[in-house]
Amino acid sequence: MIMTKQRSRYDELHDHYYELLSTKSGTRYERLAAVVFKYLEQSGTVIHDLKLVGDSGVSHQMDVAIERGGKQQRIVLECKDFDISGDKVGLGIIRDFYGAIADINPDEAYVVTCNGFTSEAELYARSKQIGLVVLREFRESDWAGRIQEINLHLIAVTPSSPKVNFEFKRDEDSQKIAADIQTISGNLSGPPSKQPVFFNTPEGRFEANDFIKRNMNYSVNTPPGTVEHNVDMSDITFEIDNLGSVELKCLKISYEIFHVEAIIEIGGNKIAKLLLQGIGSDKKVIWDEDMRKFKIDEVTGEVL
Repeated sequence: MIMTKQRSRYDELHDHYYELLSTKSGTRYERLAAVVFKYLEQSGTVIHDLKLVGDSGVSHQMDVAIERGGKQQRIVLECKDFDISGDKVGLGIIRDFYGAIADINPDEAYVVTCNGFTSEAELYARSKQIGLVVLREFRESDWAGRIQEINLHLIAVTPSSPKVNFEFKRDEDSQKIAADIQTISGNLSGPPSKQPVFFNTPEGRFEANDFIKRNMNYSVNTPPGTVEHNVDMSDITFEIDNLGSVELKCLKISYEIFHVEAIIEIGGNKIAKLLLQGIGSDKKVIWDEDMRKFKIDEVTGEVL
């Protein structure tokens, strides 16, 4: 009877994103840790499975090595995938790791695992300034206290092109304006917004279209439908080009208000894969899109 080697959840997760022929236990978890630390240290060089020579001349195999600033700072990781056994990392592992880093003298050293650490391991690691990191699968219960998605219901309020009706205070002014339009008819070219038709107000002189837009009285609370309102024409005159202004008796603006609705979903399409605890003060979520950003060089072990 052929026995099939049991695979951890982290073996399965690794193979969803990256290829590896090796069947060595724990290798895939080490590579996941390398990718996660590359996500955290994108400006640094992260290499999986690197041998470093210590002061003694002895070579030590490091699961993950991180170099900042062109080797000016070095960080090393020891990774333990105890998913199948369910064990916590104990004192012996931390003590053995300390023996190696005492010879290598890195700037920072961490032990990374998925099930946590024994109290003795935590006490010893703290005394030796070894960081303890939990990197595990993201669980549904981890959503507690987190915003999973945001749905924005937006309503855009937009007006149609306005219609304008006005009356002159004096009947003869209508004849004057008609004559003024005839006078400049040769200059009435280009878009309507650039025509030499103006309203003179105490605040300044405005092209007709600009004046009308400034006086369209609607807001985000205006319901859809027809809007009509009069503009107070006190101290406001109407003029064609610079041919002399006239007073208006009234000016009415009418237009339709339309509501355009849209729902925008933020974060709902993001898939949480891993949770990292022990780096900084907050737990960090590693998303599917984070995992897909990187690849691992199969020859050098560098995360790219």
